[in-house]
Amino acid sequence: MSVRSGTGPDLLDEVPAAWRADPMLVQRRQEWLGSRVTGDGAAVVVTSPAPHRVTALGDPAAVAVLAPAALADLAPGSVAVLTVPRGTELPAAALERAGVGPSSTWDWMLTDGPAPAPPAHVAVRPLDPAADADAVRACLQEANPRSTADPLAPGTAGWWGVEGPEGTLDAVVGAERRPGPGARETWHLHGLGVRPHRRRGGLGSALTAAATRDALAAGAAFVSLGLYADNDAARRVYERLGFRTHARFASLRPVPAPGCA
Repeated sequence: MSVRSGTGPDLLDEVPAAWRADPMLVQRRQEWLGSRVTGDGAAVVVTSPAPHRVTALGDPAAVAVLAPAALADLAPGSVAVLTVPRGTELPAAALERAGVGPSSTWDWMLTDGPAPAPPAHVAVRPLDPAADADAVRACLQEANPRSTADPLAPGTAGWWGVEGPEGTLDAVVGAERRPGPGARETWHLHGLGVRPHRRRGGLGSALTAAATRDALAAGAAFVSLGLYADNDAARRVYERLGFRTHARFASLRPVPAPGCA
């Protein structure tokens, strides 16, 4: 097992050799720069500076050994989110000290092609992230209020939309640029939302296909996205478009201390 701090110019230099080509680590290496890295060939744990985001990848049994040791090095209650492969069994004492409990289960998917063909019956148009920002936000407020995606966020690669008969955006999706292998970049899709009255009409599939095609045409090494593990309908759509599941996670977040109202 190795323990290193990712203070160099590239986090990939700090992770065990077996993990340096992992797509998720490749994509998030700038986001996680400055993190403490613990790992071996079976698993790796990345701990960001406070507020700590602890992310583990690899074999659940190996993570069950590495993660408690990483948590023990942190101040009690200082973990903002702990993400581990589903099936990882962590000691109750370690979770209690970290002050976290189950929050969500989700999957990380990606595709590197071929680019999916857009459905002919849905008209998708590229949006102007600045000029259409208010319209995108209004759509997301109704279509996906949990989303934190914003068209004016740094690193925005593009936004796409489907309009209704009166010109109102009824569905949107965005993408942000992230690092890729070598000098290439990758795109991560986010902010997919379809207003309730337009659902089950193929709009989400059409938007995802359009954004993915544009990403690959722009030279992205791969396109990624995340989805909640119980969203089987979305999973079927993404799989039809060529996405495959790379990792299955469970995230744990802070819970009130015993006795707190």
